[in-house]
Amino acid sequence: MRGPKYFLIALVTVLSVMAAACSSDDDGSSADPGATEPQGSVQTVPPPTGTEELFVEPTQPAARADAAGIVIESIVFEGGVSITLTNAGAEPYDLTGHFLCNRPNYAPVDAGVLEPGDFVEIDGSVVGLTAESGELGLYEGQDFGDPNSIVRYVQWGSADNGRVSTAIEAGVWADGSFVDNGGSSIFADGEDPIRVTDWSIG
Repeated sequence: MRGPKYFLIALVTVLSVMAAACSSDDDGSSADPGATEPQGSVQTVPPPTGTEELFVEPTQPAARADAAGIVIESIVFEGGVSITLTNAGAEPYDLTGHFLCNRPNYAPVDAGVLEPGDFVEIDGSVVGLTAESGELGLYEGQDFGDPNSIVRYVQWGSADNGRVSTAIEAGVWADGSFVDNGGSSIFADGEDPIRVTDWSIG
């Protein structure tokens, strides 16, 4: 006959088995009551190292892409004032809707399409040009304060003419300098005359 000691050992064994069963989840793995299962995949993004700074390209005036063809070839003051516009590019250039500007004087350019190498002469008195000083801007349209509208520009005899800041912002004139012509005619050198050094006098 088994005594009380046997029943005590058996009871301890049964309780141990029950305790082990209660500490396991349904699939037999040990469960942490405080843990929460993730509900989907989680992508860990490392913190920035400081080397991924964004570079913002500075905005600098750039010459109008469509201005490369047309140039103010010359302004001649002898025997009256004559402006010559020349298509120095490789493609036809349409002057329809263009205007000349010598602030505050403006005049339309009714010249149509210039083929490569063609030119048109315009009476400079229509915008009040004088040999002593002035400016001449060629505009595509009539928004004379808009740098997106000015195509070509030159100033002579003095600085700070009415539309020079617009020309500089558009990139069709390099800075506030002027052609020191001494009252003589001025002639463009090259296909992109945007600086004083791109002009000669005669």
